[in-house]
Amino acid sequence: MSDNLLYQRTRIAIGDDSIQKLQSSTVAIFGVGGVGGAVVEMLARTGVGTLILIDFDKFDETNLNRQILSSRDKIGKVKINVAKERVEAINPEANVITHEMFFDDSKWDQVFDRDVDFVVDAIDSVPSKCFLLQECLRRKIKVISSMGAGNKLDPSKVKLADISKTHACGLAKAVRLRLRKAGFKKGLPVVFSTETPYFDKDLAIIPEQKKPLVGSISYMPNLFGIHIASHVIKELTKQSK
Repeated sequence: MSDNLLYQRTRIAIGDDSIQKLQSSTVAIFGVGGVGGAVVEMLARTGVGTLILIDFDKFDETNLNRQILSSRDKIGKVKINVAKERVEAINPEANVITHEMFFDDSKWDQVFDRDVDFVVDAIDSVPSKCFLLQECLRRKIKVISSMGAGNKLDPSKVKLADISKTHACGLAKAVRLRLRKAGFKKGLPVVFSTETPYFDKDLAIIPEQKKPLVGSISYMPNLFGIHIASHVIKELTKQSK
């Protein structure tokens, strides 16, 4: 194992065996915006050996209020490239694989051309999200999914539970229905909020937008990402303890 001081405090918390397990693990993160960016940050700092990053988007000014990887100098830059630079600045030993793409049912083989120990779903598109989740469940690939962090403000209402136990989340409802039709009623861990969403309907209407904008605040997507990273780390290291 590396003597890199990056791991000094983490070794005390989880032990050498767990560090070695994380260093030999591969995690694929679909979406590196608000939620996914926080996951990338946490897994990089914990020493996950290989990170596969999938996203098609670029940073813009509207991301600055919540996306941990965004900053003024990153506006206009491809998110996965910024994420790769961030990981390598934290942990040069990490192997970072990037796929600049909008993931859908035609892209599976491009991403899963190697063994993956865990999948993190932080995709916004419901069809793409559900395709990824269905395939992971069908192929018995470990996966965790982020539900909706938008229009939520109360950190105490953020939970990690099986998809079958979710409520008060429109995205979770849509995912539940699609997965049920595909034959999956449970078995998917998700992070969601039980808070009843609130937003200013008038301010959400932007004339040039086809549908109302979703409100967001700095800490909620990051809190979702931290919950997800915690679950991934626990699952990857539990056999080491």
